[in-house]
Order: sequence, then structure tokens, then C-alpha cells
Amino acid sequence: MLNQVQDIREGNQKAFEAFYELWSERVFFLFLKKNGNEADAADLTQQTFIKMWQYRSGLSDAHALETMLFQNARLVFIDWLRKAATQRKRQAVAEAFYTQSPPVLPDHENLHLAIQRLPAMRRKVIRLKHLEGYSYKEIAVLMNLSVKTVDNHVRQALKQLRRMLTTVIFFL
Repeated sequence: MLNQVQDIREGNQKAFEAFYELWSERVFFLFLKKNGNEADAADLTQQTFIKMWQYRSGLSDAHALETMLFQNARLVFIDWLRKAATQRKRQAVAEAFYTQSPPVLPDHENLHLAIQRLPAMRRKVIRLKHLEGYSYKEIAVLMNLSVKTVDNHVRQALKQLRRMLTTVIFFL
């Protein structure tokens, strides 16, 4: 057992393949039991073993390899659940935005025109945040900005939109 951990840690592909053959079916059925979808279970199994291989240098002699495998599988599943929840949230935001009837958003055309008048960076940030449901951190990563810069762009865009829409309402 200790030899197997050391072999995998040192990059021995044959040892890792043997480990994969021994444990992949159990990991697959664990995921299948948790989510009921064979394709997702297969993807999650692959992700689990890919992470095991990527982070093999961090494998510890203090724990059994199987223990580390199932801890890794647990983390992969948690990440998958988070991504699925975020995707559902984005989908709901997009659907709500595109299916709202005029009584809910009385003058959505003016809103769209106001958004179009924002500077390009603010327009992109405000769309990612409020129309697509991304978090500040996700936007920061996507746009290669700091979270604080994203926050500033969102605040400035909202301030500018309020001013523009208040002016439109005033004239109406």
C-alpha cells in the first residue's frame, strides 16, 4: 500500500492505472447513487481521478489511498453541486429577464437603451452581474480585474442607470 502511494506520487502511470482499475467502478456507483445520472457519474468519476493524478505530489503516507480518493470524490461532488446551483440561478435570471411582461418592467426598452449608453466596461460588467447572474469574483476572473474594480464598475453603472432612467421618467 505504502509503495503504491509512493509510486503514484512519483508519477508511475502503471501504478495509477492499476489504482484506477481497482477503484473507478466503486467511485462511479457512488456518484450514480448520489445523482442518478450515468453520464454525470462518469464525468465526476473522471474528474476525481484526474484531480488525484494532478495533485499526486500531495498524496500522504499518513492516510490510505482509498481514503484520499473518496475525500477527493466528495470535494469533486461538492464543486459539481455548486456549479449546478450557479447554472440554475443564471438560467432562472436569464429566463426571468427575457420572459418578463411589460407590467413587471414597464419600460424595459428604456432600460436597454440606458444600458447601451454605458461605457463598454460598465455595460459588460452590469450584464454579467445582473443579467447573467455572475458573482463579483467570477466576473473578476473572467475579465482579469480585481473584485474591487468589478464592485466599482457595478456601483458606477447602477448610479449612471438611475440618473438616466430618472431623467427619462421625469420627461414622461
